[in-house]
Amino acid sequence: MFDQVTLPDHVFSRLDSLNRRAGHDIRPHLDLTIEGMRGTFGALLGMLPTDGARPSELAEAMRISKQAVGQRLVEMEARGWITINPDPIDKRARIVTRTPAGDEIKAMSEQAIAAMERNWADQVGADRYRVFKEVLNELALG
Repeated sequence: MFDQVTLPDHVFSRLDSLNRRAGHDIRPHLDLTIEGMRGTFGALLGMLPTDGARPSELAEAMRISKQAVGQRLVEMEARGWITINPDPIDKRARIVTRTPAGDEIKAMSEQAIAAMERNWADQVGADRYRVFKEVLNELALG
């Protein structure tokens, strides 16, 4: 039984557990009929500015390799969620933009996240959850 397992008392263990819980807790709020949807796709769609971004900018923002972002972008383009076109300023570079289908998935993802966060805030109290998010943002963006 998981309740009987003692987790290591350090931040990596807690962050890993919270990430796994988030994946579990968001499922009831997501349209799981979206073929091939993964969390990283939602993250990329969410951080993509309306006017687009270069793959290298997305990799830096996600703190993952350009190759990893490139693989995900190829999959997302095949599903029709993004387009990848030459940068009009620098033809050697590429610009990634969301399609209308990508905009819909982004909106659904944001609604699911908001619903999950409301549940978490209800669990621990709105004030504590607000402080948690402030500290999390400070550490993540610091």
